[in-house]
Amino acid sequence: MSDTSRIDVMKNVRKGGLSGIGYKREIKFADLVINNKSLYETLVDKGFDYVSCLGWSFSDIQLNGINKLLLKSNPDFDNDRYAIFICPECGDLGCGAISVNIKRVGDIIIWSDFAVEDNLGLYEIEYDRLKDLGPFYFQYDQYEAAIKSTFELGDTFIR
Repeated sequence: MSDTSRIDVMKNVRKGGLSGIGYKREIKFADLVINNKSLYETLVDKGFDYVSCLGWSFSDIQLNGINKLLLKSNPDFDNDRYAIFICPECGDLGCGAISVNIKRVGDIIIWSDFAVEDNLGLYEIEYDRLKDLGPFYFQYDQYEAAIKSTFELGDTFIR
């Protein structure tokens, strides 16, 4: 097993405005920072337009995302993978998502096999563009505190 990584959280903003495909809305969300590097910025540099699944949307959806990443709820995909970055417009996995395998071994959480996929089967799971990410090994107590701290960090919607 490799050295453990540190996961932290910071409020980040996906800028809104006109783009080549129409209007993009601004969204404030909880960015995941691994070893002092923003995962959002890493994904933007690779050409992706997804935001973390944490810290924004309705409160119940935020809590569901927290529970999933803490392995207290079922995975998002049939292949036991968890969406960690999702569509910033609607949060729908059908728009595609950055997914990862998450496992707990004792006091270690392991994130491995980063990929792009959707829940509609519109395209095959793609690993190549993210093959240089991970695996990451997190101490559970530090990981749990970071994930829980994302609640209502960004834009919280009211029904």
